[in-house]
Amino acid sequence: MLEFLNRPLQRKLNKHLTKIKILTKNNKIVHYYALWPGFDPNVDYQFWTQFLSQNTETENIHVLLPFTKGLHVWKLILHVIVHGRWDYFITGEHAKDRLYLAKKSIGFHHPSRLFPNRFRFPYWKWYLNWQEINTEWEHFRFGKAIETSELTLSINQRYGQLTEAQFNGANHRIVILTSHFHRPRRKLIALCNAVLGCDIFGRKTQKFDGPKKELLKKYLWCLCPENKPHKGYITEKIPEAFAAGCIPVTYCDPLTLSEDFNSNAVVNLYYKSDAEIVNILSRLQSDYSFVNNLRDEPLLTKLESLEALSDFIRK
Repeated sequence: MLEFLNRPLQRKLNKHLTKIKILTKNNKIVHYYALWPGFDPNVDYQFWTQFLSQNTETENIHVLLPFTKGLHVWKLILHVIVHGRWDYFITGEHAKDRLYLAKKSIGFHHPSRLFPNRFRFPYWKWYLNWQEINTEWEHFRFGKAIETSELTLSINQRYGQLTEAQFNGANHRIVILTSHFHRPRRKLIALCNAVLGCDIFGRKTQKFDGPKKELLKKYLWCLCPENKPHKGYITEKIPEAFAAGCIPVTYCDPLTLSEDFNSNAVVNLYYKSDAEIVNILSRLQSDYSFVNNLRDEPLLTKLESLEALSDFIRK
């Protein structure tokens, strides 16, 4: 019966369930399903291609991505009925967990007693320079993969401490790189612009040449709010700003921030009133001690490791 259903079902699925396969250096094949237009796994998922091929024994690894726009869930379920579950559902996006379609789920969701086959590995960790797998690729947006050791040193340790005179004479404008102005970004940008002045770069605003890191190094602080301030969800924005020498000014879930980072190195505007935000931004502009204390804090208090993720993949 399933073989009979396969052909017409596959024609319907193929309309939206785009896929690509990558041959790895150790002669395994990673199959990616549900891609976005222009997806290049050698850029966007290079960490996973290398990591999965090194930590699984199977020759063919099937990975479901979250980009299923236009593809109804029932079609994915039918695909599972015909072909079986995907090996992994992997997402760096704020997307619903689809563990029911895959054997294991990796993203921003936390595991639980009901969902032990989840592993939380937030998007920002995809772009670290992991020595365990000898990552040597270029970070196509930032400029290079971030060394974890960079994040365990404060901004003052890496870039030098500003004197009060240097601070007073520095450029106090804040920078943001964004492709949209959805809530809460529009309001945050307006408040930042009113207090500090805000330079906006992105596809819909000012373009810039060169990697993101070189642009950020011109500023003391970077506005880097998360798209969704939900539990567990955090992206590359904060560590990239910090690695470039900017104090990250974010808008994200406080518990998630403290789970991943030293929150004393970050300014979090989450759930602050307009008056409170204006007061904090004013301190960035005028309070040397406040700024210097932020620059004295490391973003990570310990080095990251892939050991737990390796164990999860191999079990």
